[in-house]
Amino acid sequence: MLQNIKIAVKNSLIYGIGNLVAKLVGFILLPLYTSRLSVADYGTLSVLEISSQLIISVFGFSLYQAFDRWYWDPELKNKQKTLFFTVFISLVVISSIMTSSLIVGANPLSNLLFKDAKFVGLIKLMAFASALQIITVLPMTLLKLQSRSVFYTVATLSQFTVNLVATVYFITVLNQNVEGIYTAQIIGSVVYFIIITKYILKNISIKYEWKVLKEMLVYSFPLMLSSISGIILMIADRFCLNFITGLSELGVYSLGYKIASSIRVLIVTSVQLAINPMIYQMMSRPNNKRFYSKLLTYFCFGITICVLGVSIFSREIVHLLALRNPDYWGAYKVIPILSFAVLLGMCKDTSLIGLNLSKKTKIIGLVTIIISSLNILLNIVLISLLNSLGASIAALLSNLLFFIIIYQYAQKYYFIPYEIKKIGLMICLAILIYGISLVVFPVPVLLKQGIKLCLVCSFPIALFYADFYEPIEIQTIKGAWQKWRNPFNWKRNLSKSKFDNK
Repeated sequence: MLQNIKIAVKNSLIYGIGNLVAKLVGFILLPLYTSRLSVADYGTLSVLEISSQLIISVFGFSLYQAFDRWYWDPELKNKQKTLFFTVFISLVVISSIMTSSLIVGANPLSNLLFKDAKFVGLIKLMAFASALQIITVLPMTLLKLQSRSVFYTVATLSQFTVNLVATVYFITVLNQNVEGIYTAQIIGSVVYFIIITKYILKNISIKYEWKVLKEMLVYSFPLMLSSISGIILMIADRFCLNFITGLSELGVYSLGYKIASSIRVLIVTSVQLAINPMIYQMMSRPNNKRFYSKLLTYFCFGITICVLGVSIFSREIVHLLALRNPDYWGAYKVIPILSFAVLLGMCKDTSLIGLNLSKKTKIIGLVTIIISSLNILLNIVLISLLNSLGASIAALLSNLLFFIIIYQYAQKYYFIPYEIKKIGLMICLAILIYGISLVVFPVPVLLKQGIKLCLVCSFPIALFYADFYEPIEIQTIKGAWQKWRNPFNWKRNLSKSKFDNK
C-alpha cells in the first residue's frame, strides 16, 4: 500500500511541476494586473473567466470523464485508439457549434452579463478560448491515462510560457487590457496543439464508435449535470457579487479567491491527476479500501498545511501581489474562509470514490444540483448582508454540507473505512492554530513573521502529541529523515532510487 502511495506522490510531483509553473504564470501576472487593471477591469476579467468555466462544463459533456472510465475497460482494450478518435472528433464538432452560437449571440450576452454591449469583442475572444480548452482536455486526459507525466508537463509548460510572454507583450507594449489576456490564451492553446499533434496522430484510428459513444453519453450526462452544478457552486459567488455589489467589489473578492484557490489549482489538481488512474486500476485489487482510506487522510494532511500557510500569511500575500494598488488590499479578509472551503471541497471530491466505483453518478448529479441551488440562495442572502465576506461564508457552508451528504451516500453504496476522526482532528487543530495567529503580538515585523511560520510548522508536531500517526508512519518518517537530512547525500539517494525502480 505504501508503495502505491509513493507512486502517487512521485506522479503528483511531476504533474505538480507542470501545474505549478503553468499556474505560477497567473501569479507572476497578478502584480501586472493589479497595476494595469482597475478593480472594475479585474472584475470584468473574473466575469468572463467564470462564464468560460460554465460554457466549458456545458459543452464538454464531461466526455473526458467517461473516456477516463472506458479507456481501461477490458472489453475495449483493442479499441482505445478508435475510442480516442470518436471522443476527440465529437468534441471538435460540439465546440465548433458552440463557438458559432456564442459569436452570433455575443451582443445579448454582453448586455446580460454587463448591462452594456461594449463587451461583444471580449465575449467572442472568450468563446474561441473556451472552445480550444474543451478540445485540449481530452489529449491531457490521454497523457494522464498513459502516465506520460513528463510529456504532459513539457507541453503544458510550453503553452503557458507562450501565454505569459504574449500577455506581457499585449498589456505592456500594446496597452491592451482584458483583450490582450484572452488573445494570449488563444495563442498559447494553438502552440499546445502544435506540440501534441504528432502524439494525437499516434493515438487515433479512424473509426467512429457510435455504440460506445452512446454508452459514454449515458454515463457522462449525470456527470455533466454534476459538473455544471459544481461550476455554478464555484462561480455563483462572483456572479451574485457582480449583480448585487458591482464590478469593483467583485474585483477585490476575485483576487482573494484566486489566491485561496491556488491551493486547489496547484496542489489538489496535481494530486488528482496522478491518483485518478490508480483509483480505477486498484478497484479489484486486495486491500484497495485501505489505500482509498489512507489517500483521503494523507491528502487532507498535506492540503491542511497549505491552507494554514495561505491563511496565516494572507495579508502579506495580498500586499505583495498588489503592492502598487491599495484598492485590492481588502482581499486578505476572505482568503482564510475560502481556503478552508477548498479543503472541504477536496474531502468531498476524494470521498466520491465510492460512488464512482459503484457507478452511482446520478446521486452525484442530484446532490450537486441541490447544493448549488442552496449556494445561490446563501450567496444572495449573505452578500446582501456582508458583501464579499458573505460570499466566502456561503462557499464554506456549501462545501461543508456537500462533503457531509456525499460522504454519507458514498459510504452507503461502497463502504470505505475512512479515518474520519483523524480528518476532523486535523481541521479543528488547523482552525485553532489559525485563531492563535490572529492574536496581535507587540513585536517587530520580522519576529511576527517568524512566529507565524512557527505556528504553521507546529501543525504536524501537535498531531504527533495527539497520537495521530500510526507506528509504521512514524517509522517511515524517521527513515525518510535519516535518508534525506544530509543534502550531500541527495544525489546518491536519487541515483539509488532510479536504480531500484528499474
